[in-house]
Amino acid sequence: MNIKIKKVEEKDAKSLRELYVTSIKDNPDGFVQDLNAQPDIMEFASLIEKEGGALFVMYYHHKLIGMGALKKHADGSAELCKLHLLPKFKGKGLGRILAEELITKAKGLGYKEVVLHVTKTQAPAIGLYERLGFEKTLEKVYRVGSQAFDTAHYRKMI
Repeated sequence: MNIKIKKVEEKDAKSLRELYVTSIKDNPDGFVQDLNAQPDIMEFASLIEKEGGALFVMYYHHKLIGMGALKKHADGSAELCKLHLLPKFKGKGLGRILAEELITKAKGLGYKEVVLHVTKTQAPAIGLYERLGFEKTLEKVYRVGSQAFDTAHYRKMI
């Protein structure tokens, strides 16, 4: 497989923004829908990097098809977040490859635990995380305006 996973660079910005918008639209019941209420994905990458994290992109045959981030938490854990694939690449094992690489990178950076949260509408993502050995730690309903999002929190010791 011709796959490359690397830290995001400015030259990735246009494709990364397109991926993020496409992925968010592909999950209309997901937590983040109003991208205007969020920082630009490149701004997000810069913010988490300043805090000791990083955003990574996945290329498949020289096309940017996925992304995922490790965000440093004050408790010493790394949050696996912003895991997205273009819809036509889902269900092919590429999300697993990306998630495993991010977990490996977290371990290499000295983290002992990876945490994440996911809306319960994302059954394939939840299945992936559970197959990777993540354990559910909490279920919580987040309210944003008039919307409610059932969310599951997971952790994995590494």
